Amino acid sequence: MDRKGRTTRRTTSPGLVTLKKRASSQTPLSERVQKLVMSPLMAFSLAADRVGGVIRMDGGSPGHGPPRVFTRLVRTLDAKRLSVYSAPAFGSSATRKSASEYFRSRYGIEFDPEHEISITNGFTHAFRSLCDAVLNPDDMVILFAPFFPQYQQPLALAGARLRIVPTRAEDFWKPQPEQLSHALAASPSPRMVVFNYPNNPAGSFLTANDWMPLLRVLECDAEDRRRRGDSPLLLVSDDAYLPLTHSGSGDSRDSLAAVVQHTPDCSLLDSLLIICSLSKEGMAGVLTGLVGTRDSRLVQAIRISAKASVISVSALAELAVHAALSDESAELLTWARSLYAARLQRLAAGINTVCQDAMGFAPVRQIPAAGMYLYVDFSRLLGMRVPKRQAHSLRGFAEFRSAAPNLFRGAKILSSTDLAYWLLCSSRVAAAPFDGQDSCHLRFSVGLPESLVLDSDAAVDEAATSELGLQRIDAGVERIGSGIRSFAG
Repeated sequence: MDRKGRTTRRTTSPGLVTLKKRASSQTPLSERVQKLVMSPLMAFSLAADRVGGVIRMDGGSPGHGPPRVFTRLVRTLDAKRLSVYSAPAFGSSATRKSASEYFRSRYGIEFDPEHEISITNGFTHAFRSLCDAVLNPDDMVILFAPFFPQYQQPLALAGARLRIVPTRAEDFWKPQPEQLSHALAASPSPRMVVFNYPNNPAGSFLTANDWMPLLRVLECDAEDRRRRGDSPLLLVSDDAYLPLTHSGSGDSRDSLAAVVQHTPDCSLLDSLLIICSLSKEGMAGVLTGLVGTRDSRLVQAIRISAKASVISVSALAELAVHAALSDESAELLTWARSLYAARLQRLAAGINTVCQDAMGFAPVRQIPAAGMYLYVDFSRLLGMRVPKRQAHSLRGFAEFRSAAPNLFRGAKILSSTDLAYWLLCSSRVAAAPFDGQDSCHLRFSVGLPESLVLDSDAAVDEAATSELGLQRIDAGVERIGSGIRSFAG
């Protein structure tokens, strides 16, 4: 207590004090921020940072390195370039011309670099700017579950309401036309729908044959809106993982944008907005986002909104756009696709083997056709008991209680969050929790950036990187097996 009898608690930093009482003396927070909670994935990642010797499979960073042309371009930056803001704030004219070529080569769509493209500092910057530009409080947005958790905070800050459409494992986590039709018909009418395929976390990938029935539903909705005099539905395509499509050349021929562009008499192109991130092209540390749409008025609004939060695009982000067009980048991605496909195969086989041997079930139902995540169904473990002493220790370990307030109720595994913390502490393996109704899924990443090996010339040693990644996966599987066997025992 202090001299006036007020309760205090000392933090780990000397001299800093956090008051438990006297809340009235604290700066009041806005109502919209008070409704936000720390992302469960961020809370889990911070908790995993506190544990030593962990095999990290919970992150979203790729592990194939940047194209060498990017590192060469970085070395050309001089003090003058680094000391000034980018002008204009939404990317230089040269960078937007490169982005226009990026869109043309991937989708066959010509966007005007002056009026139809904006460069941002990563996907989240682009998505937050979009939400601020188009959404009013209580506007409805459709998301297909499972979905990228980072969508939720920008949508919440804009005051939007979510209509979450669950997809099914038996459909390979692909949205079905009847599901989309039902979501569009429900009241109130949605303002925006977000498509993320290839999907994070499930890795599901839609081909042109999958897209066509969905396009027919969207065309009918667009016609109904025109007849009623309503504003069009905004179609947002989050294409972060398209470069990591395992089969083919990764040229996005099966993307929503390309299918819309090449479908005769399709009227949806003017309602489509594409967000590309260069993170999965090996440049995650740079944070570069590309926004393209035919709606020049919307682009202008996004540019204004983006500048309200980040004053300009970084010099490194602009270089990343130019690097992404190089032959070196294309060659690197060809290898990266085979790298992640092999790692996913290895991880899936290992997890199924240890679970089958210990408890008689195989939790991996399909190996994704794109990306670097394995979405594993551990619902069989729901209800399994954890020793009370261990559960008590784990509850105390989860310091971010707003993200995991009900950890290990009744000393049982009742959610993917429970399972993720248990696996972290008992097996020293980190996998990201994804909770759903009556399900328990963990997302394992085979990005494994710590397995990246560089040669003496600072180029990626592909053979050594491949081998080290498989070794880490085998070690992770062995640890997971030990944990699963403790349940079985």
